[in-house]
Amino acid sequence: MSKYDAMLKRGEYSLLYKELNGDGMLYNLENICKPFKKVAAREIYYYMIYSLSRRETSDRYITICEVLEYLDQFVDDNYSLIRWYISKGIESIGEPLELKKWIIETYFSSPCGPYKEDELLIFAKDILCAEPHHKESLTLLGKLE
Repeated sequence: MSKYDAMLKRGEYSLLYKELNGDGMLYNLENICKPFKKVAAREIYYYMIYSLSRRETSDRYITICEVLEYLDQFVDDNYSLIRWYISKGIESIGEPLELKKWIIETYFSSPCGPYKEDELLIFAKDILCAEPHHKESLTLLGKLE
């Protein structure tokens, strides 16, 4: 068990946050999984909740959603949680473009997911206002309209 695994298992989130250079760390799924060798996805999720409480950023919202989407499923309805985190992030962050892009890039070609087609369409239009060449949004709009 690594030093970070032990800290996480003991719930030493504030110390772990400092050790991982909390505010300087680039949060994404790869980087958040690197320091942990033998911990359950649930424990990484708990740490991400703590990290969000310290500083709400789009990359942290996306990372917690990626933990829910891609790591071992530990809740029976991860889509409800993903939807809640994305909604909270869109409300909390001044510029939610990265969150909307993540939604489109993750779910635009998926028949299942936390968002309906009409919601994806709205996000795609929002993205294209800021980034007219966003490939997935253009593809989605072409598919649905």
